[in-house]
Amino acid sequence: MKKLPSFNQWKQIFKVLKKNEKITLLICFLLAIGSLFFLISNFYLSNTKIAPSVGGNYKEGLVGQPRFINPIYGETNDIDRSLIQLVFSGLMTYDKDGKIVKDLADSYKISDDGKTYEFKLKDNIFWHDGEPLTADDIIFTIKTIQNSDYKSPLRANWIDVEVEKISDKSLKLELKTPYNSFLENCTLKIIPKHIWQNILPENFILSSYNLQPIGSGPYEFVKIGQTDTGFIKSLNLRSYRKYYANPAFISNISFQFFEEKEDLIRAANPKEINGFTLASLENNESEIEKEISQGLSNNLPLQTDEKFSAYSFSLPRYFAVFFNPSASSGQAHSAIPGQKSSIFSDKNTRKALLYAVNKDEIIKSISFDSKDNISKVPSPILPDFFGYQGPSTTYNFDVEKAKGLLDKAGFKDNGNGIKEKAINKKPAFQFKGYLKTGSKSAEVNQLQSCLARLDEDFKNLLKDETSGTYGKATESAVTEFQK
Repeated sequence: MKKLPSFNQWKQIFKVLKKNEKITLLICFLLAIGSLFFLISNFYLSNTKIAPSVGGNYKEGLVGQPRFINPIYGETNDIDRSLIQLVFSGLMTYDKDGKIVKDLADSYKISDDGKTYEFKLKDNIFWHDGEPLTADDIIFTIKTIQNSDYKSPLRANWIDVEVEKISDKSLKLELKTPYNSFLENCTLKIIPKHIWQNILPENFILSSYNLQPIGSGPYEFVKIGQTDTGFIKSLNLRSYRKYYANPAFISNISFQFFEEKEDLIRAANPKEINGFTLASLENNESEIEKEISQGLSNNLPLQTDEKFSAYSFSLPRYFAVFFNPSASSGQAHSAIPGQKSSIFSDKNTRKALLYAVNKDEIIKSISFDSKDNISKVPSPILPDFFGYQGPSTTYNFDVEKAKGLLDKAGFKDNGNGIKEKAINKKPAFQFKGYLKTGSKSAEVNQLQSCLARLDEDFKNLLKDETSGTYGKATESAVTEFQK
């Protein structure tokens, strides 16, 4: 019967082994240790995943202050809009990819003609004060916006929409005409009927609930801080633990408001705030990077870098110059009724303008301010926007094509490298004769018509004398006009 070596015998093993045997044993021992470490590490990584933890506080700095944390009014103000997104919820919402997804709605269906939308709400949805959210709240919100007494800037989106309650958890929206993007309107945030129904329209904007909101979103209002002069210096929110979707991981969010951007920068440099928006600092990233002592870095986690991380995303909006093809040259509307003398009525002129715009040069000239957050797009709709379809034709910078098109449109080189086009405009009517009391003609009729359009006083002076006969009333109106 064989026995395993005792511990004392194992200690003597290096004394009985030869040098080569010692090296081999040591290598085998190290390989065994390495293999064991690898197996343990691989098992750990295969059976675990990184996940956010619940808790923590986040402070964001903003220049300005909130006015209406109320979906009825607040969509026109950037600060209000940001807070509304955290405090309130809508039938639909946008996901991280910018696609429209269900929010309060558990399901919805659209009729074949695109005019009827039926929504069924999720179960166990509560307002931050504990009251249940029902279809009545959604109907109340829409009808409040539709009522002109409340002066909501969103009213135009809901004018021709009929809303009907089916049950406490379902409702129907009827459109007069189908509208492909109506689901975007349904991202409207909902206000609680039991809070707002007894507040008169004229008192809506004065209510304390505009700054101490009760919503149904992922964060609930905690408190607001104001100075003696009434300036709102802070507003605190906390994660709503009864939120019908996944509750927010960050437990507390505090918004710190500053009167001037210099005040925000002074708070950012010693890291008194955890973040801020470039909109608060006039969107000039290059200048901000100079003023923030830590600087900015692109999408790096804060814990691995002392700099502020810079994040950007596209918004479905743009700034443009519109040319009216039916207007007179240089004017927004034609001065002569019935005439279309605008240079933009010619398709060749409009195409020439498209070919003449050097977008790359424009980007180069402004890239110092905006750094890399500039992209060239071929249409007014941003490619990142939901449902984007690119244009069938694109117009790249081409000076020669632009010149050729202007030649076709009748533009001639004036000798200084500038193309010009003479436009001969004929007035709709000209006064060629001498008019006096007793005159009867089309010219008199035109004169009376012009005087009557000036204002009510001239219309009263003319009385009924507008038939083309130059009488005493017309004489009085002409005399008054000369004065």
